[in-house]
Amino acid sequence: MDDKTLRELRLQQEAMEREMQVSQHVHASALEELNLADNDTEQRMVLIAKEMQSAEKTKLTELLRQHKYVFAWSVNVMKELDLTFCQH
Repeated sequence: MDDKTLRELRLQQEAMEREMQVSQHVHASALEELNLADNDTEQRMVLIAKEMQSAEKTKLTELLRQHKYVFAWSVNVMKELDLTFCQH
């Protein structure tokens, strides 16, 4: 590759990286944390949209709390997962 092509590729890569950073920031700012734990000592965090109507948010919260058992909150509860895969 010649120098001009390399410069163009670097510029494209930098533009894509900037776009990803902006995209991640926008997504993160549109979310809020919700703790599904039954008590204050546990952390069962999920992310939900901030821009939700109050009634919709209440329904979603109730649904998530009713079915929180379907989430794997730690690798220890994933019985089929080989722990050597997720440890380093």
